[in-house]
Amino acid sequence: MPNPTRHPPAAPGPSTSRPVPHPPSRVLLGGGVVAGVLFPIVALLQALFRAGFDVVRYPLSLLSLGDLGWIQVGDFVVSGLLFTALAVGMRGTLAVGDPARTWGPVLTAVFGLGMVTAGICRTDPALGYPPGTPALTPTALSAAGWGHTAGFTLAFLALPAVCLVFARRFRVRSRPAAARACILTTVVIVLLVAVGMSVPPVAGLAFAAAGALACWWMAVIAADLLAAARTTPRGD
Repeated sequence: MPNPTRHPPAAPGPSTSRPVPHPPSRVLLGGGVVAGVLFPIVALLQALFRAGFDVVRYPLSLLSLGDLGWIQVGDFVVSGLLFTALAVGMRGTLAVGDPARTWGPVLTAVFGLGMVTAGICRTDPALGYPPGTPALTPTALSAAGWGHTAGFTLAFLALPAVCLVFARRFRVRSRPAAARACILTTVVIVLLVAVGMSVPPVAGLAFAAAGALACWWMAVIAADLLAAARTTPRGD
């Protein structure tokens, strides 16, 4: 005879564990790793070998100008799209309730779209580059110049914020070294951008270092998420 005091098993509630990442999410995370390596390498190789380009003084954005400018335009746009796709992969990988689940993908997407904007909207000639340009900063920006500045600003505001979001995530997950690395990256990027804006003779080098560090650290975050995703078994 059935026991009237026995309760039926409770229906399972919503899971707060990491969602099972499907192959598309893993591919998008891998694309973020590629973008973090691709952008600085392509840009710095051009800066070193482009005729008349002074990597210490000139911002990398000036590589978008001239006959070979399409290379840097493509570098901005392709890397930016890969970072934007990384945001989608983050959203599909981070657990429900994870401290980075909401703002990590949002800010990463802003970073990626800022890069895309900076690529589509070419900066104005300045500082004597391309060769033949007056060796002065233009007093008025074109519409494309304003668009480039807006994209650059979005990217360099979003990236430190991404670092802080993941610093909190690492701290919550008892990974203090990773959290400190995120905070240190934020501080260094902010300082490099400040140097670039206030010390014109080394502006190019400061901005290049900030951009490379930003991209490389995004690659590290993407690789960390990808490694975790690979250890999560596939469901049916």
